Amino acid sequence: MMRAKYLNGVFGACPRVLCDRQLVLPVGMSEDLSISRVKVYCPKCEEVYVPRIKFVDIDGAYFGCSFPHIFLQVLFSSRYLYIF
Repeated sequence: MMRAKYLNGVFGACPRVLCDRQLVLPVGMSEDLSISRVKVYCPKCEEVYVPRIKFVDIDGAYFGCSFPHIFLQVLFSSRYLYIF
């Protein structure tokens, strides 16, 4: 489900021009609820940005600090690519 959302660009693209519209992933700055809202992480420039209006009300704790890193490791592992 998250793989499809990432590949379809649901979370948006990096605002940096040099990243050439790289798809971003949601990330939280804290594991605790009501500390910070969700941000987006660009795997190309490895920066975190404030998302557009669409994701402003989502708490970052739902994704956690390590979601993008684990997601990308699983997405590009040879075993996962073979299954899907």
